[in-house]
Amino acid sequence: MVILVTGMAMAQSDSLTAKSSGSSSALRFSGEIGAFGELYNMSGRPDNRPSSTGRVFLRSTLTAWESISTNLNLVLSTEGNSARQEINQLDFNPRWRWGEMHLGDFTTEYTPLTLNGIRVRGGSLMLQPGKFRLGLLSGRTNRSVSTDSDRRSYERTISGGVIGIGQTQGSHFNLTFLTARDRLGSLADIPTDTTIDTLGIGDDSTQNPVSVTPQENLVVSALTNLKLFDRHVTWRSEFSASAITRDRRADPVESEDIPAFLADIFTPRVSSGADYAYTTDLNLDLKKVAFTAGYKYIGPGYVSLGVTSLLPDRQTVSAGMQYRHSRGMFKLDGSHQTDNLIDQKLATTTRTRFSSVLTYRLARGWNANAAVTVAGMQNDAAVTSSKVDYTSLMLRTGQIMTFSRRLGLKMLSLDYTYQHAEDPTPGRQTSRLASHSATLGSAIGLTESLELTAQSGLVSSERGDSPSELSQTYALGLRKSALQARLMLSATTTIAVQSPHTSFRNALRGNYRLTQTLSMTAEVETTLLRGGPSTNQYEEIASRLMVTRQF
Repeated sequence: MVILVTGMAMAQSDSLTAKSSGSSSALRFSGEIGAFGELYNMSGRPDNRPSSTGRVFLRSTLTAWESISTNLNLVLSTEGNSARQEINQLDFNPRWRWGEMHLGDFTTEYTPLTLNGIRVRGGSLMLQPGKFRLGLLSGRTNRSVSTDSDRRSYERTISGGVIGIGQTQGSHFNLTFLTARDRLGSLADIPTDTTIDTLGIGDDSTQNPVSVTPQENLVVSALTNLKLFDRHVTWRSEFSASAITRDRRADPVESEDIPAFLADIFTPRVSSGADYAYTTDLNLDLKKVAFTAGYKYIGPGYVSLGVTSLLPDRQTVSAGMQYRHSRGMFKLDGSHQTDNLIDQKLATTTRTRFSSVLTYRLARGWNANAAVTVAGMQNDAAVTSSKVDYTSLMLRTGQIMTFSRRLGLKMLSLDYTYQHAEDPTPGRQTSRLASHSATLGSAIGLTESLELTAQSGLVSSERGDSPSELSQTYALGLRKSALQARLMLSATTTIAVQSPHTSFRNALRGNYRLTQTLSMTAEVETTLLRGGPSTNQYEEIASRLMVTRQF
């Protein structure tokens, strides 16, 4: 299959080149095609990956008249049927000056509160003629999975759209609509094990079917982005409301107060709830100084099944500033966050964070940096055993020096970090941590084509009342170029010592460029863990081969 597809790519590339041999190219076909294979073995522990893996991938772009482009991305993997969700991918992505379309597997973003980071198998269309914007999306985000020992998931489909006015990179207003629904018949009902907590995982690490319910979600959002005073001021705000049904099998709610059009889109049930979220950010960007301020409110019942991760029940106020200099930068920011927004919990948790970063070029080839981060978490629990009063401090500084030479010392770096964290609440003293870590690295040119890299790191740490522990890491690497830089070889050995364990990791990698467009990469990695109980010791080896051709 690799030979066939490569031949087709070469033929298409040659054909398009021949047709566009004039002074201007009407069509241009470019991209990359390749194959990847891995053999893996673990002894002493259960395997982390399949014993063998194979993938074929194609990333290509067809450009017409410098204004229309079509992307075709393909990934075929032997892991496609064994993973929880599909790994094989095919994305047909044509683009033109005022629009874009996806057909296949893709990710897109509407807003951070509605759709962001979810992979969809289906289709989408985004039209942006002038100052108007219209987007449509529909597809599947999860396939149904049901095994005796693994987690279960329903087949989930998602549909949505966005309509807006204004410039994408300037001032604009968008309305977003999104629905997500689990298909009821995609998972068969199985008997419930009453010995397992219905909300979590049992002692045998299996998931109770009752905790996996078919859900339904409706999200509506309004987003405003304003660019003012010659784009020096940016004010972005989003208000979003969501309705979530935790179990579509629950009885519907009969109420005359629910409009008929809403019931056709989203069916309220006894397991349904609704909430809202609001975010706003103000940025002032001057020539050398920039200021930011933000506020975020995520209601405890707000859910969007189109977002990979969104923590509910939190309110955050943030602010920051940045000063830019020709030789460096200084940044200062902080945030204050609280939960228990509707007083449904016994205690309110407060999180604060303050950080500053300074980078400065002391001299040509000499850059320094320093950072300070202070964080804390407290609550007002009435019971002492439930109280939290955690504080953390981190100080970090680093130096890196580069030398314009081919032989001898070419780079030298030094980093130091101090961390201290504690919680004086009775019963939580074991959370105390104090550590010092330092890393020294260098690169030395031995010959015109051979470079040596060396790195060493030490970490001294104390946890609770335990005695101080010392961990050590040493790494040595060689990098060699040959055959007029067409062959690149590298070898690395890393030894990590933390009593009673010692790990040895070796990596050998080679890349050979057969032609200007065809290259081959081979890699072998081994890891050995020794010391301590024999049950913790293991040996791991992985070998990989990848062939790629650009066209």
